[in-house]
Amino acid sequence: MYPLDEIRKYITDARMLALLSKPASWNKLTSSLDTIDDNGKAIEAFLGIDLPDAAGSNYLLIYGVLQALVVQQDAVKHLYDSLNYDYDRHPSLWKIRGIRDAAIGHPTERDKGNKNSDKKESNSMAPFNKNVFQLMTTYPDGRPPSFQNVNIPEIIAKQRTIVEQDVLEIIKKLKQGEREHREMFKEQKLKNIFQGTSYNIQKIYESIRANRPNKFGEGHVDMVIKVIADFRKSLEDRGILKNYNSINDLDYPLNELKIYFQNPDQSKLNEEDAIIFTFFIEHNLKIQRQNAIEIDEKYEAAV
Repeated sequence: MYPLDEIRKYITDARMLALLSKPASWNKLTSSLDTIDDNGKAIEAFLGIDLPDAAGSNYLLIYGVLQALVVQQDAVKHLYDSLNYDYDRHPSLWKIRGIRDAAIGHPTERDKGNKNSDKKESNSMAPFNKNVFQLMTTYPDGRPPSFQNVNIPEIIAKQRTIVEQDVLEIIKKLKQGEREHREMFKEQKLKNIFQGTSYNIQKIYESIRANRPNKFGEGHVDMVIKVIADFRKSLEDRGILKNYNSINDLDYPLNELKIYFQNPDQSKLNEEDAIIFTFFIEHNLKIQRQNAIEIDEKYEAAV
């Protein structure tokens, strides 16, 4: 009905997940999406219901659909709020809310800002059928009552169009934000950070097995540490570091290898341990490089 899956696609992207890391924001956003969809289904179901024309069922259906229309409107506003977008409710939606408030929300005392009950309006609803009802408003100043015929399928069609436009506007904003973000970084190729790491790993192995000077092995460990630091900083700059936690798995083995070369007497590792640690680092570096390639491809792609 509404292109909500397009929004879901953007908000489950790694960067958006990081931006929406606060549970309250994420919960509000997903609840709003579900509520727009659920109430949309309820509203459309109203149009297809064919029950005997009876006062009780007409009242029940009208109460239900008017409430669903307002709940859906609130969900659209909350969707904008959760994404920190400004939202101006369409005048037609305010009119629909006014009809709901007068007919079923606060029919006996509708204050319109008046706290004095003697100045409040009162309303009565009289259904002709499930699709059309007459709303009578009486006034405290003695004016004659006013009458308004409300065509529910018409206000449903109007709200459906406006809500669809509101959803499309969010998609437009999400696309624009993503496009601008990718433009900032698309020339910075993360895979280039990992150039030379295979050579570094090879020399670390040689340093362990061939008993080369400790400074030689330590130097190559330092180079790998710098690679990881640069990659971590690049992910942080893009706002996606939290989504690549496996990079943290390299910190401990790299630090232990550095100690192994720098202060052998203080190291907990023997030669076999150092080989195993290096093998783990080598394997994890391949994972990080593949992550970098996939990120580069995404940033190069059109939004």
